[in-house]
Amino acid sequence: MEILQGQILILQHNLESQELFVYVLGKLEHPTYGDITHQDYFGGDHFVDEIELYITTNFVGVQWDTLNSNEIRLHRMTNDSLWQYIRVLIWELPPPP
Repeated sequence: MEILQGQILILQHNLESQELFVYVLGKLEHPTYGDITHQDYFGGDHFVDEIELYITTNFVGVQWDTLNSNEIRLHRMTNDSLWQYIRVLIWELPPPP
């Protein structure tokens, strides 16, 4: 599914459990190398560019910050250029033996 820069997605999983395993993949459609699947900057990151007198903070990557028994919330950072598409896989963990 497509995710835009700065976008927050709330996805319903309806597993009705908080004992979950989450795996997130990103996809970049690169003009030279084709489709690239990755986890670059997963969890989000930031760095500062200092060009002459201007200081810019860039926020990159994707993170999930809320997970409950029915939904997950994901956020693509405002300056990110690598996470054009996202795939979220969620498994319910079995109880320990």
